[in-house]
Amino acid sequence: MVDLNTKEINEEQKSNDVNSEIGKQYPDCITIEREKIPVSVLQLSYPLSKIANILLWIGESIIVFLASTIEREYHQLYKSHWKNQLMLYSV
Repeated sequence: MVDLNTKEINEEQKSNDVNSEIGKQYPDCITIEREKIPVSVLQLSYPLSKIANILLWIGESIIVFLASTIEREYHQLYKSHWKNQLMLYSV
């Protein structure tokens, strides 16, 4: 009976051998889960992800600013409405 750990170790060793052969064939590629990814893609994706994070932060800041402005305007309108109602009833 073969131990399960031995099977896993053998499978991992085989995948390491395959990955090293792929690395020899494509030196400018990185292998992730047996997918060949060009290094140039990884070099581009990092700055793009940073730019995307900055744009998301700016967008969230704008949304928070607009929401607080709208809420403030709503409360002012609500207060003025009730002041007008009280003035009508007091006359």
